[in-house]
Amino acid sequence: MTMTKLDFERKYRTKQNTETCEACRFWLADQNESTNAGSCRRHPPSLVQIAPPHAFCQSVFPTTVRYGWCGEYQSIVVVKPVAKKPALRRKPKKKTK
Repeated sequence: MTMTKLDFERKYRTKQNTETCEACRFWLADQNESTNAGSCRRHPPSLVQIAPPHAFCQSVFPTTVRYGWCGEYQSIVVVKPVAKKPALRRKPKKKTK
């Protein structure tokens, strides 16, 4: 039995599971929108030897599914901490005689 896209989303896209490849800053979706696949760009590509008779190597990034996950997730939206402004100090009033 094949899983439809909607079934897949219902099973894997839950509120508890939002740290997915799709939401990671290192993930790049395939240009073909009909697939759930993409490539992880967290590390440099690996060299893969193409089978003979074409004995050559090709560099490839790991292919992952949209709703997959790993332990190196980083959010696309980077929240920077807000720097605290120094408190304004009032100058003491001069005493007049």
